[in-house]
Amino acid sequence: MAAPESTLFVLIPVHNRCAVTHRCLEQLRVQAPCNLVVVVVDDGSSDGTGAMLRSFGGLSIEVVEGDGSLWWGGAVTAGMQHIDRRAGEADRVLLLNDDVDLPSDFLARMLAASDAEP
Repeated sequence: MAAPESTLFVLIPVHNRCAVTHRCLEQLRVQAPCNLVVVVVDDGSSDGTGAMLRSFGGLSIEVVEGDGSLWWGGAVTAGMQHIDRRAGEADRVLLLNDDVDLPSDFLARMLAASDAEP
């Protein structure tokens, strides 16, 4: 029996960066070389980020909502707690800022390097 495919959880904390976050999600959507779940911790954004996340297609996105008091560390903690409830032993987590530029083969190369050097 073949082992189930592992999941890559990408954790992205955000606050009031709708356009930046949208650009990041676009970069992730074109790669998706694996079973990908994007966990966005939206810490009380008031700039339309929540609506954008709900309407964004082509990715499995799970939103963890904060009230604006999480800041970076609290958002990472909330996201990791969410992932911990869902992740299996073989799954992986990538913590990502939403303002990075991702080459179109970034996830494939990252997963290959992880497989080569577990």
